[in-house]
Amino acid sequence: MNAPEAREQLDLVDRVLAHAERTIHPSGTLFVLWGVVAAVLDLTFQAIYWFRGAFTWWWFAPAVVLYAVALTTTIAYVNRARRCDRLSIIEAQYLRVLFISLCAAGLAVFCGNIFNGWADGAIWSIAYAIPLTFIGVQGNRIALAGGIVLFASILVANFIPNAPGIVLAIGMLVGYAGAGIAIEAERARANG
Repeated sequence: MNAPEAREQLDLVDRVLAHAERTIHPSGTLFVLWGVVAAVLDLTFQAIYWFRGAFTWWWFAPAVVLYAVALTTTIAYVNRARRCDRLSIIEAQYLRVLFISLCAAGLAVFCGNIFNGWADGAIWSIAYAIPLTFIGVQGNRIALAGGIVLFASILVANFIPNAPGIVLAIGMLVGYAGAGIAIEAERARANG
């Protein structure tokens, strides 16, 4: 290959990269599912706090069922996207950030001597907010707004000592599930 041909090939690669997908198009459905799961867990823990004497393990049944549905749906989504070769590099990075955030939050939950009280709920809110903010800085304003709502819910929950679970649940429903609904509505508007 001579110099002009090599330059032409490099120019072609530059044009392809210039038009490469740089925004993330996440599944709003996954945000809705996981936002509802987290909200139900926050509400369950708030109920346990309020009604300590009446607590039974059955209170976790709705959260466990929703968790199983969300996990199964997420695994199916990722596998389908991989099979169809639909994951862009940036979307793969987002999924890595999500995985790392949720693993870190899971680790923190098992460190009850260090993170006690409502720290678990706040840590999960942070774990959900980080990937949303990552998507937001890639150009998705809905995700950025959702991340801000989640961070704000932690601050507000700090000043409502009798109902932080309610505030964190509202943050999950508005910030995470709400972002999912808005993302799907935007996708539907763009497609039709």
